[in-house]
Amino acid sequence: MKLKLILTIALLTLIFTNPGFSQVRVIGNQAIVTRNILDYNLLGGGARARGMGGAFIGVSDDPSAASWNPAGLTQLDKYQIGATLYFINPRWEYTTAYANSDFMNSLKQSKASISFGSVILPFKIYQKEVVGSVLYNRSSDIYDRRVYNFPGERRINNFGVYKLTDTTTTGADSVRIGDKEDEITGGLDIVNLSLGTKVYKDLSLGVGLNIYTGSYEYNSNQQIRFTWNPAFDTLITYHPFIKGTYSGANFTLGALYKYRDFRIGAIVKTPFKLQEKDDVQFLKDVIINGVTYQYPDAISSRPVFPVEYKQKWEIPLTVGFGASYRIKGLTLAGDLELRNFSKAKLHYPSRWSDPNSPDTTMDLDWNSLTQFRIGGEYVYQSKYGAIPIRAGFRNDPQVFSDLKNVNMEFVDYDPQAGAKLMNSADVISIVNQTNGSKVTGNTFSLGTGIGWSQIKLDFTFEYSRHNTKMAGTILGKSFDIAKIEKKDSRFLVNFTGFF
Repeated sequence: MKLKLILTIALLTLIFTNPGFSQVRVIGNQAIVTRNILDYNLLGGGARARGMGGAFIGVSDDPSAASWNPAGLTQLDKYQIGATLYFINPRWEYTTAYANSDFMNSLKQSKASISFGSVILPFKIYQKEVVGSVLYNRSSDIYDRRVYNFPGERRINNFGVYKLTDTTTTGADSVRIGDKEDEITGGLDIVNLSLGTKVYKDLSLGVGLNIYTGSYEYNSNQQIRFTWNPAFDTLITYHPFIKGTYSGANFTLGALYKYRDFRIGAIVKTPFKLQEKDDVQFLKDVIINGVTYQYPDAISSRPVFPVEYKQKWEIPLTVGFGASYRIKGLTLAGDLELRNFSKAKLHYPSRWSDPNSPDTTMDLDWNSLTQFRIGGEYVYQSKYGAIPIRAGFRNDPQVFSDLKNVNMEFVDYDPQAGAKLMNSADVISIVNQTNGSKVTGNTFSLGTGIGWSQIKLDFTFEYSRHNTKMAGTILGKSFDIAKIEKKDSRFLVNFTGFF
């Protein structure tokens, strides 16, 4: 019975790491999970640009310009402000084959936030026209919520209530695994300060300082109840918590050249280190017959890691190229961005228990990302105002690969003495894994809006889809998640005002 319970909780631990989007490296006897809670396809903002699939390096002629190509700021000769409201509805679907049983999971969530805001400020320096921009952009959104139901005596898929046949060790009559809830919220934000100016005829250059900030919170809750005969009840509640914050800075260098109806643009984003500072705690409370008890072995609430644990993600150079062609009311555009994430590294304290110990460096074994984006916009001049029609497409490659041959075990598990599930020193560790195929995805977008002389409203719908898989063993029991499908629906509403 204890082995079965261990296998159940170990599988859930693996799944809750974010299925298909987790990576594991082993250094010595230390298994390090490099979580992919960020989307490293860092995009610029604005509903108009996103409605064109993000193909905007060779366009960049609205208040979102600095987030794509700061050289495009020179096309703006009025004071402007812009803001975007963002709605997202992510959905996960997958079926797990585990220990001769299957169970399905399908979860929908929803979230709304302000994802973008900017101010455009044209001015002169010694009779030289310069355009400045102050901009906020949520470049990577973090949101996921999952609820796993274990339906009691029905014993669906061998989860729920377990009747113990051997009560000599614990004397317990049954163990009930309660519903498990996980939620992670937050995002990576960029505050950008940019300048653009013409240097020769139709050649413009721009530079932007990107200040990275943002945070995330992870909360989880699950109850495991033991019952005895005669009636005696013990309830253990697990609620781990992580609070993480981000910081870092780099530069975006941009160029834009206009020749008649053609525009050609290029950008370079300099390498930098994204620092993540985490407060990691694993908390659990023990309630016996309705009374909460404190134990000397710290079985009640206590942190597992130092309160201020720091690590740094080494983000490599990004190079992008874009072109656009305009004829009458039609604009066609295409972008190509190259991100050399195969060179990415993680820097972390050499001793996990001491955040002040010297850093050590680990190659992350990530995939380099090559993203292409295409899109178009046609503006119809109606008697009610200018009405644009937009469409776009981009691929969304991920730094991670499918996981195969994953081997998970409990570090402190002793098959002779039985599992020490309730010992606060127990650690679940993935000790081996092999990477499979690259994880890829695609995004389609449609957009429209209406514009007048001083106000523009833009609306964009995006649909993204990713597929991945993982397989392996947990304490000798095989599992296989052959298809993990993530579908994201996004809706963006943008306001632009001219002064």
